[in-house]
Amino acid sequence: MDHADSYVMPRCTLVLIRHAQPDVQPEVPAHRWALSPEGRAQSAQLAERLAPLNIARIVTSVERKALETGQIVAERLGVAWSEAGDLHEHERDVSDYFDSREAFLDHVRRLFAEPQALVFGRETGAAAADRFARAVEVVMGNGPAMQSTAIVTHGTVLALYYARITGQDPYPFWSELGFPGYIVIDWPARTLRQIVARPLDV
Repeated sequence: MDHADSYVMPRCTLVLIRHAQPDVQPEVPAHRWALSPEGRAQSAQLAERLAPLNIARIVTSVERKALETGQIVAERLGVAWSEAGDLHEHERDVSDYFDSREAFLDHVRRLFAEPQALVFGRETGAAAADRFARAVEVVMGNGPAMQSTAIVTHGTVLALYYARITGQDPYPFWSELGFPGYIVIDWPARTLRQIVARPLDV
């Protein structure tokens, strides 16, 4: 028997997590929001849901709500955590906090539908997607080989990455993604294994 013919490429798990519920303060830039008390409780519950995936490390964006989510999950799972650059949300200013939910949804729809256009904030959808995808590659390349990893990030860039690996419209996915929803990816194949949009509702 030719053993080369039976070789199976080793794989690991990448979990991309939207941070838990933040304490929304319209007068403060979103990247400075902390978790709400509900968000801290959600993070502890999330750790229980993630335990069967045998995650070996947690990496978070530098935004406070993601950091806090990742810290709580890591402490509960008893694994190491760190932060990494370029995993942050689509870049927006405090002036981009909209007066109505409808206005915000309209801008997000346009961001996804017109990725090359600067719809709002300081990045196009395409630029945010490229930046985030590069950061994921760096995280997965810097860790020990085949070490299952969870990255705590943000809803819009997570949806953009989902669209990139699946070819699907990101808006329906983004619309359903709760706090703290996540997707499970087989790595290095970069194929979607599971969507858990609202893990704490079941």
